[in-house]
Amino acid sequence: MVSVYDTELLEFVPKDNYKLCVLLQAHDLPTIEALSGAIDAKLNFSPGHSKSIGKLASATARKLGLSAADCAGIYLAALLRDLGQISISDTVINKKDNLSEEEMIALKEHSARGHAIIQKAPRMSAVLPAILHHHERYDGTGYPSGLAGEEIPLPARILAAADAYQSMISKRPHRPAKTEEEAREELIKNSGTQFDPKVVKEMLSVVSKRRANGSKKDYKAA
Repeated sequence: MVSVYDTELLEFVPKDNYKLCVLLQAHDLPTIEALSGAIDAKLNFSPGHSKSIGKLASATARKLGLSAADCAGIYLAALLRDLGQISISDTVINKKDNLSEEEMIALKEHSARGHAIIQKAPRMSAVLPAILHHHERYDGTGYPSGLAGEEIPLPARILAAADAYQSMISKRPHRPAKTEEEAREELIKNSGTQFDPKVVKEMLSVVSKRRANGSKKDYKAA
């Protein structure tokens, strides 16, 4: 069920790409976060879902030695990673059964669609590689380009793992949430195939530190 709050957020999403580009040109963080909240509402994510992904991804990036500017870029990429899904039918997004081949193809186009929209906002150029490639897999079987290993931009590898972890511990219409321990085990299990092993290692240390400090705390680099 969509709350009144979520409905108000959905009305924030512009109806055409030109207006989206105007918003993105502003590069104003509260505006981008509000847009991200609207996208989360459309996709039936809990409030703050994308912000949590961004915090985990940016904390992991710090652990991996990335600059403050790069960490900020990864946070923005997390907020906007699913922007392309605004053009996908609600029927597809909310479907509880397996998607048809045609529906899966449409869904997989969202990263390229989001990339195309954001590309028109030059001040957002730093987030483009992570937006486009966050569904690549370390073993080369992902999309849209089938990149493998370090061919995948590091911000995209970080975002892929953060997105997967936060999504696993979040309840969705078609499945219950996993526990943090179950999600941790899935990251480890898929390290080297879906995810970059060194990203998984540092991300799990960030998650462990948050748990040690209390699960309500923000993610921070250890």
